[in-house]
Amino acid sequence: MGPVMSFKQKLRTWGMSQLSHRVFSQFSARHALMVGENRSVPFGFRLSRLWGLIAAIVILSSSSTEAASCYWNISSGNWSTAAYWGGTEPRIYDYAYIQNGGTATITQTGEGCSTLYLGTSGTGHSGTVEMIGGVLYVDYFEYIGYSGTGTFTQTGGTNTIAFSSSSAGLYLGYNSGSNGTYNLSGTGQLYTSYQVYEVIGISGTGTFTQTGGTNTATYIKIGTAGTYTLSAGILNLNGGFENQGILDLSNTSAVINASSSFLDLRSAIITNAENASLNIDTHSLLIVPSGFDPANYFAIYTNKGILHQAGSALDISSAYSIYGLGSIDDHVNCQGRLAATSGYAINLNGGLTVSGTGSVNLGSGTLY
Repeated sequence: MGPVMSFKQKLRTWGMSQLSHRVFSQFSARHALMVGENRSVPFGFRLSRLWGLIAAIVILSSSSTEAASCYWNISSGNWSTAAYWGGTEPRIYDYAYIQNGGTATITQTGEGCSTLYLGTSGTGHSGTVEMIGGVLYVDYFEYIGYSGTGTFTQTGGTNTIAFSSSSAGLYLGYNSGSNGTYNLSGTGQLYTSYQVYEVIGISGTGTFTQTGGTNTATYIKIGTAGTYTLSAGILNLNGGFENQGILDLSNTSAVINASSSFLDLRSAIITNAENASLNIDTHSLLIVPSGFDPANYFAIYTNKGILHQAGSALDISSAYSIYGLGSIDDHVNCQGRLAATSGYAINLNGGLTVSGTGSVNLGSGTLY
């Protein structure tokens, strides 16, 4: 009988390193040509099913699937060292806590947990992850600043949050009084898949600073105490974007691509966008305040979808098929197609009129 393999060894045996490189290379290439996509189910969903299958295989092949809570117990060191977690490195179904002011560095493939907590025990408690390379796969949540202070700095590698819950996601500043910061740069890739949210400042203060790398998300919400600073790199949206806080584009050539998405900028504060690019495909809806012209804010503004100024009726002609998630407060006149991203919701708060060949699918949403 051969030696018993650890969780990480099993994950590596399945070729996580080669697979992640191949899949994400294809993913990046595909999203470089996002304009013109015609899909109500984003590509991310199909990719997340692949990641989910790998995780399921690993879990089923493991000797035990009982979840454990793993606590980081050193000031700094490599995530992969079991002793720094009290003897057992977190597995894909375990809870990982860093709340002692320490820093875990990720450099290897095969790292994973069910939920990651950085700064959990209240004011004065903090935790940090520095991701230089490798792959981190989180099955449910990443709380960066749960009740205390959390920081996730990624300069390389791939950080993936897959869906196992309709509310799964990346949360910066989760509880009142907390502070969460995510720094993305270099060659880092952050991927939040189908049915996963990125929320910046949910009840505490959230700060997302992107100076490089790629952030690919189904849905991003910047709360009133949240700031997203994008000075370099690429932000890909595949469902929805809601900005109630600050989007700072730093007077740089940053790029935002939207595919089959609702971009709600009604309450947004957009600063330093003079050199940035906003590219919106034919299946997306951009909602702006009355009198707002995106062409006056962005150096490159391409919108093949619909631009809607809040406060007037939204007309969707037969020429358009719009997909995404979020809320529309104005009355909608639909002669084309309006459909929620699969697994999500569209809420129509101002009524609806469907005529001609029009069709509407609100998913789990509501018509008021």
